[in-house]
Parts: sequence; C-alpha cells; structure tokens
Amino acid sequence: DAQSLFALLENSVVPLFYEREVSGVPERWIAMIKRSMQTLIPRFNTERMLVEYYHNLYLPTARREHELYGEAFRMARELADWKRKIPMRFSSLRLLDLSIEGIRGDTILVERPLEVSIRIDPGKLEPKEIFAELVIGRKDGGGFAEPPDYVPLKQEGKESKDGILTFSVSYTVRKNGTYAYGIRVLPFHPHLAAKQETGLVYWG
Repeated sequence: DAQSLFALLENSVVPLFYEREVSGVPERWIAMIKRSMQTLIPRFNTERMLVEYYHNLYLPTARREHELYGEAFRMARELADWKRKIPMRFSSLRLLDLSIEGIRGDTILVERPLEVSIRIDPGKLEPKEIFAELVIGRKDGGGFAEPPDYVPLKQEGKESKDGILTFSVSYTVRKNGTYAYGIRVLPFHPHLAAKQETGLVYWG
C-alpha cells in the first residue's frame, strides 16, 4: 500500500502540480483536486461523522446507562458484584489443549481453512461466562503489520460428563506472508461495556 501511494504521488500527482501552462497555473492538478473533493466530501464530512458517532457511540452508551441504572441500580449492582468475584473464579479456568489443522510444518496454506479447536476446563465459571477467540494477523517484526482478525470460537454442544468444554472455529488465510496467532479466553458478561473491560485474559 505504501509503495502504491508513493508511486501515485511521484508519477501522477507531483508532475501535474508542476505542469503549468502559460498562465503559470497547474490547471490539470486543480481539476484533479476538484474531482477529489466532489467524490470524497459526500463521504468524509462532519455530518456523516456526527451521525456515526450518534448511532455507534452516544446512543448505545445512553441505552446502557438506562439499563444499568434502572430498577434502583439493580443491574449495576449485579455487574459490580460479578466483576468483584470474577478474578478468583477466572483463575480456576484451564486451557487443556489446542488443536489447529491445516498447517503443514510451519506453513499456513492460503485459501485453505484452518480448523481450530480448544478444550477448556471451566473451573468455577459457567459456560456462558467464557468467551474464546482466535487472534491472527500478518506479522511485522515483533508485532502485527496491521490490525489482526479477532474470530470468536463457538462452543460445540454441551459440556462433557467431566465438565470439559470444547470450542471451535474455521478460519481461512487470504494473503501470503508471515503470520502470528494465538487463542485468548476472557470472562464474559452480557453487560460489560467491552470484552476486555475486566483486564483478565488467558492466552494459548
């Protein structure tokens, strides 16, 4: 993307700026700028931004506030009590094993699905309090080259007789490159503002 952007600037945009007729005005460059404004302004403008803020941030926040503070703060008290007890309960969880099919040696095949499966001993947690997801993305040095994908795992059926839970997901890599991936397990409550609000995570 960076190389494409620099090539566009060097070969198209900058030469147009210095291409000046008798008047000394870069007319083709100005025409390009006007065309950009015509196509971009309807999408990138303050009105659209405010509408998105309203629907994606302000309205959900107001609704959550009403839910938390309704019925004499019942839900807020329940959530606070859950958050107070969850660290000790979450520490009893164990990730027993992790299975990934579709990797040959250290190679992930593009356009071939990875079948990811984990088995969890929930300890003192209820199955509904467990959220597991695959975190995967192209690697660049010590971190991700771009924001990774966060792919939720789904629980398979009911827990076994010994209480063990199985979660799985299928994921397909679309681009070549070096990848980093892992499984993370977090405590879940339907009224958390964000899935990482508790600060607790179990990596595998």
